[in-house]
Amino acid sequence: MKAPILFAWLVSSLTVCAGVPVPHLTVTGVKKTDLKASGSGEIVVELKVIDGYHVQANPASKPNLIATKVEVTAVGQVEVGRAVYPKPKPYKVAGLETAVGTYDGRFDVRIPIQATAQVKAGKYSLEGRVRYQACDDKVCFPPTVTKFAAPVEVR
Repeated sequence: MKAPILFAWLVSSLTVCAGVPVPHLTVTGVKKTDLKASGSGEIVVELKVIDGYHVQANPASKPNLIATKVEVTAVGQVEVGRAVYPKPKPYKVAGLETAVGTYDGRFDVRIPIQATAQVKAGKYSLEGRVRYQACDDKVCFPPTVTKFAAPVEVR
């Protein structure tokens, strides 16, 4: 019974010692978007910050903070708009007079898309990325990028 616990501890210790970054934010889902020629829709990126951590809101509350940024690259005749972020939650940082805006737990970012009249019917996969800086109550970690694919079908 003690061997599995010891093994788990050893593996987690080696991961930390080897410098393998722990993802503080994950893309838990990207909803498939259906479009018609000249139609519009949105890509919904579902994100989750692990318990005990937060990421900076977009826009960031202070110039020296790194805002969470979700981007999707346009493909063919599918155009991509600016991401729409949720309302931030206030987070009180020791030493600052005012709280900063953050995201924690689960949240969605919505990205409007538009198909041109010339778009061909078919399935597309748009490349996306999330750039974020995770923090806990004592330290902020280096900025990290997580990639994802956004499925779009034009009918």
